[in-house]
Amino acid sequence: MADNVIALKPRPKAKPETSRALAFTSAALRKLVADPSTPPSLADSKQPGLFLRRAKSGRWAFVFERRIDKRLFRKTLMRWADRCDLDQIRAEASDLLRDARAGQWAADVQVVVPTVNPRAQFTWEAALADHIRVAEIRPKTAQQYAAAVRVFAPSLPPIVADLTGPLWRDALLNAKDKGLTLADGSVRVLSAASASAYARCLSAMWGTWAYGFDETARPALNPIASGMQIGPRRSLWTNYEAREGRLTLAQVGVWLKSLRQRSVELDPTHASALAALEMLTLTGMRSGEVLGLTWSEVRGDWLEIGKARMKAKNAFRRPITRRMAEILEAQRQITGGEGHVFPSWKVVGAHLFNVRKALAPIASAVGAPDLTPHDLRRTFASISKEQRADAGIVKRLLAHSLKDDVTEAHYSAQLDAMLRDEAQRIEDAMTAGAGA
Repeated sequence: MADNVIALKPRPKAKPETSRALAFTSAALRKLVADPSTPPSLADSKQPGLFLRRAKSGRWAFVFERRIDKRLFRKTLMRWADRCDLDQIRAEASDLLRDARAGQWAADVQVVVPTVNPRAQFTWEAALADHIRVAEIRPKTAQQYAAAVRVFAPSLPPIVADLTGPLWRDALLNAKDKGLTLADGSVRVLSAASASAYARCLSAMWGTWAYGFDETARPALNPIASGMQIGPRRSLWTNYEAREGRLTLAQVGVWLKSLRQRSVELDPTHASALAALEMLTLTGMRSGEVLGLTWSEVRGDWLEIGKARMKAKNAFRRPITRRMAEILEAQRQITGGEGHVFPSWKVVGAHLFNVRKALAPIASAVGAPDLTPHDLRRTFASISKEQRADAGIVKRLLAHSLKDDVTEAHYSAQLDAMLRDEAQRIEDAMTAGAGA
């Protein structure tokens, strides 16, 4: 095949037909029954509830089946025969339908009553406990979910299944305008942001509750999400502004210097969190990518992380710069070069999961008290831009999606060298103010 010819994907196979509706006639049914490609269920368009179905044995039979008031009524009328009286069969199906609607069905009609899923009787407290168990949310996050239930549950139907979109909308508007009466009799007026945050908690709880049903009985419409919509492109959700936190180049020098000074005061194990913060700053990698780093992913002068651990699901390869090499060597002395590069000091065999506690005091000292680990990634990106680094190279250093990227096609021969040079140049600019 020529290089400039794009192979077309084969058309997906159509799903097999499982049922077909038609007006029953003797001639049409004889033809369909003899055809092996006929779907196993044929419905009469003239008489509701009348079907001709093929059993596993291959035999066809007329069946009455109808769902009324959540009960399924079913009766086999007769086997298929070439000379069957369709008018008599339709009349019998009509009588069964009438009796089923009137509650006077015969003893030989099979009545299937669906079993009640205990989830249908879940209270909000039960749904909260179920969500905490299934979603495995952290204790601190669970507190916010519990607060949402505590604030809104007294104003909602006690059973989760009874909640509707209008009922939710009324409760939300009252919470913002008049206030909600809590279980202890106090009245709580919520800000738009708080009401929206609690709505997200309850919406997630409702989703977990609904997912516990079988697909056939699963509620399809989330009343909280639908109740928040008040018109086309209009909703009651609070739109939060995206964070734009980052350090300036001058602050980065002070930040790195403070990290190193503080690490000298701590024992090597606890200083690993500060080393991880410095690695986050110098690489712009995501927290999970750095904190979960293993020594098997440190290969010579490169970090090589498999796609399973990457957000974009692409394998990641990054050059190790001079300061990164110093940090890794220090961590090798602590860990012996086995397991995780930044091990947890609380759980044996695990890696660090959160560096916010180590970050907070140093961030305040450099004049950025609201700094988060992800802000260090934004810092790397903004400084790269200030240093006029190649956009395609920076995209690779940050492990962004490479969809529609053409850098590799143009620079494939010298891509590794470009990655190494740009990474080192950005690091040099960041460490210049730290006295390194």
